[in-house]
Amino acid sequence: MISETALVPVSLPLARPWRTAQGVIRERLGWLFLIGTDDDREGYGEALPLSEAGTEDHNACHQALERLAEALRNADPAHMLDRLSEIAPDCPAARCAAETALVQILAEFDGKPVPLWLNEKAAQTVKVNAMAGALEIGVEETLIAMAADGFSVIKLKVGLNDPATEARDLTALCSMIPPTISLRLDANGAWSAEEAAVFIASVSDLPIESLEDPLQAPDTRQLRHLQDHAPFSIALDESLWRLGVDTVLANPPTRRVVLKPMAVGGPLSAYRLGRKAQNADLETIVTTTIDGRFGTLAALHAASALDQKKKWTHGLSTGSWLKDDTTQIPSDSAEIEAFQAPIG
Repeated sequence: MISETALVPVSLPLARPWRTAQGVIRERLGWLFLIGTDDDREGYGEALPLSEAGTEDHNACHQALERLAEALRNADPAHMLDRLSEIAPDCPAARCAAETALVQILAEFDGKPVPLWLNEKAAQTVKVNAMAGALEIGVEETLIAMAADGFSVIKLKVGLNDPATEARDLTALCSMIPPTISLRLDANGAWSAEEAAVFIASVSDLPIESLEDPLQAPDTRQLRHLQDHAPFSIALDESLWRLGVDTVLANPPTRRVVLKPMAVGGPLSAYRLGRKAQNADLETIVTTTIDGRFGTLAALHAASALDQKKKWTHGLSTGSWLKDDTTQIPSDSAEIEAFQAPIG
């Protein structure tokens, strides 16, 4: 039984501003969620809401965490795991914190690492991309350094300038970086369908691995047209929720979806949704929302459970963006150990 719960406010300043088409982030704010059981087990979760990424806002998150903390006291962990959506239906970041903590306790009770508790065939290591930030002057030096560290997939934020200019900048950039690198682009919903089509046509010969959320107003017909004319995967991240999960899974307009446990509701929720996506023949990538230790572990564990054959490269290496890297997960390694135990 759960004997105690606690909330601890956290503030994680970023080492440098995180610029996207949606704005600039300089700090990650939220709460740690702690659970203790009457047999001295402990579970830890993290709620760092980010409405731009599809979570609730901070006030709603805090209220939901207080409801969850109250509901979990003196309750059975396994029983409560299936009630989180009922208690906090529109608050995935709050549910992520509680679910992460509950899953830790239940996995420990069964004597398994969390990924193996999620999926007995989980991969022991996970391939990850590096995150270089925005497409801007001087970013080629960052990419070259990341390639030297062994990263082959590097993510860049686009949509901060007009598409034609960014296409020219990418062409110039690709002439300066090692041929071992492929670029994972994220437009964060910056463009019209016409702008996205022009951009895709302009970069079709470049080493682009994928393009996330190209459309300002996601539309399944337009996305399908873009995917049909792109030599790389178009990915749905925030657009997945705007279009509706059921709509996308019933007839996928793109090749790929991106799942963030903080926006999905936790590692188990991400795993379950990821399996549905894979059954719909969608590439399934797991990423963080620039999280701390427990949010990053939740994403790592979900990626391990979903990608047992290590087919994909996941977006987990974001700890270096925090001024004080609290993740305790290597941020300079292109492949990381997945069976890591949480440390309180």
